[in-house]
Amino acid sequence: MTKKVNLSTTAGADVSTINEVVSQRIKQFRSQKKMSLDELARRSGVSKGMLVEIEGCKANPSIALLCKIAAAMGVSVADVVNVASEPMVHLIDRGCYSGVVARRERRQRKTDGGNQRAGYAGTLAMDNASW
Repeated sequence: MTKKVNLSTTAGADVSTINEVVSQRIKQFRSQKKMSLDELARRSGVSKGMLVEIEGCKANPSIALLCKIAAAMGVSVADVVNVASEPMVHLIDRGCYSGVVARRERRQRKTDGGNQRAGYAGTLAMDNASW
């Protein structure tokens, strides 16, 4: 299942929610890159202690710190704070919406002359319009 969160830029934005989302994204990217806290600290120039506080939602990182952290992980700051210039795409595990996936596969087999295609075997991508 996915969690869809839009970060608000209004003056009344809930800072704790924003920190939580940013914290989760940093952890997620670091995990995807198989990067330890020590490695991220070395690459970013941000202390390990500060990274622990950021990932634990105990610190409110500046844009400068987020830029360093994002660059060290090879992602953009926009990815970390979810400011997307393109439509957001949700990746859904097949088990969550197996009926949707199964119908789509059957429809595709019919239009493909009965040949099975493996395009929807594990993950289904949906844009915001179809979400």
